[in-house]
Amino acid sequence: MLLHGGIVNMDDFKHNKYCDGSEILNIQTFPLELLAHVFKLLSGSDLASVAQVCKRFYEVSNVETVWQTLCLREYKFTSEDFNTWNTSYKIIYTKVLRKYGNLIGTWQPKINPYGGLLSIKFDKGAIIGTQYFAPPDPNVCDPLRKKKVFKITVDDDNITRLLCLKGKPSNVHPFLFTPGGSMDDFSFKCCKPDRHRKGSNKQEELQQWIHEELGIDILPCAVDYRLELLRIQFFINMQFDASCNFRRLHIPTGKEANQPVQPGLYKGTYGGHGIELVMVSYHGNNLHGVKVTGDPNVPADQLSIQAHMNEPMVLNTSDQHSLSELEALSKDNVLLPSDQRKARQPFIVPRDVMDRGMSKVSERIDLTHCIGRYFATGLIAMDGFKNPSRTPSHFIVFNENMFAMLWIELHSISLYCRVEEELM
Repeated sequence: MLLHGGIVNMDDFKHNKYCDGSEILNIQTFPLELLAHVFKLLSGSDLASVAQVCKRFYEVSNVETVWQTLCLREYKFTSEDFNTWNTSYKIIYTKVLRKYGNLIGTWQPKINPYGGLLSIKFDKGAIIGTQYFAPPDPNVCDPLRKKKVFKITVDDDNITRLLCLKGKPSNVHPFLFTPGGSMDDFSFKCCKPDRHRKGSNKQEELQQWIHEELGIDILPCAVDYRLELLRIQFFINMQFDASCNFRRLHIPTGKEANQPVQPGLYKGTYGGHGIELVMVSYHGNNLHGVKVTGDPNVPADQLSIQAHMNEPMVLNTSDQHSLSELEALSKDNVLLPSDQRKARQPFIVPRDVMDRGMSKVSERIDLTHCIGRYFATGLIAMDGFKNPSRTPSHFIVFNENMFAMLWIELHSISLYCRVEEELM
């Protein structure tokens, strides 16, 4: 209550007057535009409470620009996003964003040991969940493969619909969303998983899966070292097809000054396991590459790469012809002081190293020189992540979007290329 001179006459107050006859400032008399500006400062829950105070406040609470401001401030829902929805900002906020807006971002399915990548974005009048997969090995520079798996939208009757998109386009069906214990967890459960089937039986679906993973037609019964790994992965993924838990994935997006490789998500070749996704970030003088997708030897979430960026080296071509020559090098002789870093140095793949697709990439990109080479370690393990250990490696940078790991003890080299897709 407002006081004027310490005493308020209640009869005058009811008539919007102080005891001395001056007018009391009553917010209900404000112009609608001014009230709307004030209401834009409220949170969604506060706005819902204020709308119940009186008819005037309820009228103001229905102003579209108020809800437009809330959508943008709390969920980064822009006017460009709005243009594809056939409803109002208020409906979008109250029916969709309040409950599902925090899903926007990147997520990882909890499928041990494989992990995965799910991107949730505003897209064409809905919130769309899209799964991303690495390209067929060894095409590490190719775009990610993607499949839309669910959408959340509002129908013409302003009813929120949660629709699973797995299976044939004509078999769209409902799913259930359950929030986790924090904003960084949720679970997906399909209500009609039998509609996910695209083939007439599991063997036909397995054959389709193998075709997608390898990029070629090959019978599941054929003799190929990759097929057994793919069969295992297929049947494990099938167990999580109808119901799966997800955790939020925080992909670094900022720039790192004076570093040859920038943080972010990369695709990398992992031999018989195909191409996997690795998230690169910096921790002091070390570059870390953590697996977003994994395999039975080294699962998702493990620190695959640890490069010592304060230990640059410089090698001549003659030092790189074989692994025995590399192993014979004295660290003291090749370690380069940080203030003497060279812009470029020659690079060749040792003749006794498994190529893993680098020759194919080199047809399009010059890999005869690198802009940096560093001592590093890579994580290796036996099947089932048994006896994990870190093996000596070289971290080789070609440009800010491409690098390689030379696994000396494994006689192999992995090539990594930045993921260019906009996931958020």
